[in-house]
Amino acid sequence: MSLTGVPLLCLVAFGAVAAMAGSVVVWRRGWRPRVPLRALSVLLTETLALLTVGLAVNRSEEFYPSWAALFPAAEQEPATVAARPGDLDAWLRAQGSADSGQEISVPWKPRGWTGWHLSAAPTVVVPAGYLQHPTNHYSAVVVTGTGWTVTPGVAEQTVVVFVPTTAATGPGVLTASLPALLSHDLRVTARRWALVAPAAGAALVEQAAGTAPDRYPAIALVRAKVAPVLKAFTRLLVAGHGVAAPVHPSTPPVPPGIRLTTVDGFPAGIAWAIRQTPPPLDTAIPAPTWVPSQPPVPRRSPGAAPKPKTPAGPPQVSPGPTTGVNSGS
Repeated sequence: MSLTGVPLLCLVAFGAVAAMAGSVVVWRRGWRPRVPLRALSVLLTETLALLTVGLAVNRSEEFYPSWAALFPAAEQEPATVAARPGDLDAWLRAQGSADSGQEISVPWKPRGWTGWHLSAAPTVVVPAGYLQHPTNHYSAVVVTGTGWTVTPGVAEQTVVVFVPTTAATGPGVLTASLPALLSHDLRVTARRWALVAPAAGAALVEQAAGTAPDRYPAIALVRAKVAPVLKAFTRLLVAGHGVAAPVHPSTPPVPPGIRLTTVDGFPAGIAWAIRQTPPPLDTAIPAPTWVPSQPPVPRRSPGAAPKPKTPAGPPQVSPGPTTGVNSGS
């Protein structure tokens, strides 16, 4: 039965009326002990009457909208979600550099990777402190194509995966196969990742971001390197014909809501992609409880008069200064 419901209010009001009738009966009869019975009947009547008034006021003002609000349970410690360790955590801990707090770079050969049509096995780089914080989950930056080099310090609070894709690699590898297996092997988040790809592989990453925009909201395209001699020849050719042609290919269109940038070199692209991802998420810290807030209801003081209502109608424009106009007669 709801605390602000009509059935409870009617039940208590009926009990107050019944107690009042019982008090009248007890008062007129000569039962012994007379004084205690009269006192109890009056006390019961007053209690039920006050309870009826209190329920009516609470139903109108909603001070206590439920029984849980009226009788709060004992304060309990917030529940925490235990972080599931990745299947590779124990293997990474066995490596020599695991206890030094440095980043670890290892070849990653998940189940079925040979069917991804890659030129080689992927390489995974976990950031420094990955094993020292077993409750943290990290975002991921996926680097596709070829031409990159795994350098120390590339993973900054982010898991970086180098995937040597080819022309035969489909977008399903980036949207389904790779995220599922990476989430199983390492402690990574489920969204807010980033993609880094050469300009020649823009079509693949754009299809992946368009299919999974929540997972890949940011793309960094690495411009193709042009030899200095070719650049100079292009400038002479453009100047001689009097036309303006871009040396680099134009940026292809991307799905709406996806951040796209073009950079010179994979290190710059990875650094930009890491800045687009959130920091590590500590699952040992419980998420804050969202409590819907209600706007305060303005209350009128007892002696204040109500504000007059303005009738609906077209807005009235205040007259401006009148300027005289001479008309010819």
